[in-house]
Amino acid sequence: MLNGAIALYTYMNLVFSQNNKIDYSRICLRNLILDFDPYKNGRGTGKVYSDTINYINRLCIEFSEKMDSKIETYYNNPSENFRSSLMDIYVEFYISIMNSIGNRNKLVLTSMRNSVEHGNYFVNKNGSIILYDQSNPSDNDSIKFLCCSFPQQLFNITKSIELKSAKDKYVMDDFFKELETIVDDTTLTKIMNTMNSFSKIIFGKDIDINNSMEHMYQEAIANIIAQHITKNNKV
Repeated sequence: MLNGAIALYTYMNLVFSQNNKIDYSRICLRNLILDFDPYKNGRGTGKVYSDTINYINRLCIEFSEKMDSKIETYYNNPSENFRSSLMDIYVEFYISIMNSIGNRNKLVLTSMRNSVEHGNYFVNKNGSIILYDQSNPSDNDSIKFLCCSFPQQLFNITKSIELKSAKDKYVMDDFFKELETIVDDTTLTKIMNTMNSFSKIIFGKDIDINNSMEHMYQEAIANIIAQHITKNNKV
C-alpha cells in the first residue's frame, strides 16, 4: 500500500510540475473530501473558497427564481426572438457556473500541488491518502488545507490533467454531480428542473445527461441547417 502511495505521489509531482495550462472547470473533483479551513479562522484561502462556493449557490438560486417566470411567459407567448433570448440566458448561466467551478477547482488543485511539492501526505489504514498544505512546515497549526481521497480517485484526476482530456469527456451528468457537492439538494433539484425546461424550449427535448452542452448546441445547429436545406429543396 505504501509503495503504491509513493508511486502515486511521484506521478502527481511529475504531472503538476509540467502542466501550467489546465482547464480547471472540467476537472471532476466530486470524490474528494476537502477542508480549506481546518482551524475555522475564516481567513486566507479558506475565505476565498467559501466565497466562491457561496457565489455558485447564489447564481443557481437566482437563476431558478428568475427564469421559471420567463419560461412560463414563453409558453404563453412563444416567439423566435423570445426563444433566442432564452438561449442567450441559458448559455450565459452555464458559462458563469463553469467559470466559478473552475475558480473553485483551481484553489483545490493549487493546494494539492503545494501539498505534493512539499511531500505533505500520509496514508491511512483504510488505504485513503491525506494531502495537506501548510504555511509553516514545523507548525501543524499552520495547516490551511486538507484533502482526503483514495489512490484511484487521485490517479484519475492527475491522469485527466496530464492527458488534457477533461473537456472531451465532460458531460451534463458531470456538471450536475459537481454541483451536487456545492449546493444543497433543494437548490440542485430546482436548477435541474429549470435547466431541463430550458432544454425543452431550446433543443426540443429533455437534457441528455450523457452529452455535453457544446455537443447539444452542435446537434441543434445541424438540425436547423438540415431543415433549412430540406425546405429549400422543396421550393
